[in-house]
This record gives sequence, structure tokens and C-alpha cells, in this order.
Amino acid sequence: MTSLLTGCGSDAEPVAPTKAERLTGTWHLEATQVLTATEEYELSYTFQPNGVVRNRVGGPFLAQLRELEELQDEDFGELRALDGGTLSWLGQWSLRGDSLHIVFDEVIVDIFGDVPIVGRLTLPIVEQPLESSQQSTLDFICSLDKDRLTLTGQFIAVGLADEPWVGGDAALPADLGSQVRAVTELALEFLSEQISASGADAHVFVR
Repeated sequence: MTSLLTGCGSDAEPVAPTKAERLTGTWHLEATQVLTATEEYELSYTFQPNGVVRNRVGGPFLAQLRELEELQDEDFGELRALDGGTLSWLGQWSLRGDSLHIVFDEVIVDIFGDVPIVGRLTLPIVEQPLESSQQSTLDFICSLDKDRLTLTGQFIAVGLADEPWVGGDAALPADLGSQVRAVTELALEFLSEQISASGADAHVFVR
């Protein structure tokens, strides 16, 4: 007797992921994947499916945070040796066609180092929601090719202008606050030098 049952969906073609689905995950600036002569550094974007985005800038070079006048009154806790830090911009992202729109509405500064007995410890020293006058907006033309993401826009990150790779007061929100501004400028100074020296295409991100 011939069965009247057939496999449902067995011959259906898989649904291709949307561009937004392909964008989700963490992308590292390709120029940061080659170690510098002295130290590692990071510039990355993490796009979450719920529309949250995090831009991380950091590395051992942010050990200089302890020397910033704006942070002299900060409590560095038990961290005797400050190994570095991370500047994170958090916000919302949206994608329409090839246009990627990001609005950052929160900033976090973490430091990391070694603590006796405990070992490596990460400590947030700044957690600041941003008022409308302090927020940063980035707009990109976004193209995806397998595991390579190309972002083309006026700024590659908050305060880091596109071609030439320079940052500065003019590129940052006017009402950002002295602590966040000082940390950002320290990070931008390092990043602009390294990206320029790398010779890599600073629009390209990889997983």
C-alpha cells in the first residue's frame, strides 16, 4: 500500500538570513588584528539582535588612565597595577538597506589589572547615561561580504574622523564631561597613530 504521507518541508530551500541577521555579532577593526610593535589594542562593534550596539576601544595603552588629572579623585580600588582599560559606547543600531544608523546614549570606562590573591580584576570607574546633548550619532554605508564588514562614514568611531584618522575636541559632543572626554582623547590619540601606521584599510572589520 502506498503511503499518502510525504515529508513536509523536506524539499524546502533554506531561508537566507537577512542583512541585519548577518550583521549581528562582534566585528573587530582589521587594522587591530596585527599587533603593534609594543602592544595590542582593540576597536570593535558588537551588534545585538535586539538593536543594542556596543563600540569598544581599549588595550594596555589605557594604563595611562591613572595619570589623567580628571581621574585623580577616582577610586581605583585594590588595583595596585593598572594594566589597561576599555572605553565602551553603548546605544541603539538600525539598518535600512545599506544605511547603518547608530545612536550612543551611554558610556562606560573599565580598568583592569591584577589584585593580590584574587588575580585579574575588571573595575568600572565611569558609568554614565548620556543626555541628548552628549550623545553621538554615527551613520555608515554598510556592506557585507562573507566575514568582512565594510563601514564607510564620516567617523569610524566616536570622535575618530575618517581620512585622515584624527580625533579631537571638534569631533566630540560639546557637553561630554571632563572625565569621558579625557579618556576618549587618550584613546583617540593612540588609535589614530596606530591605524595610520598600520597601512590597513581602516573601513574593514572582521569577525
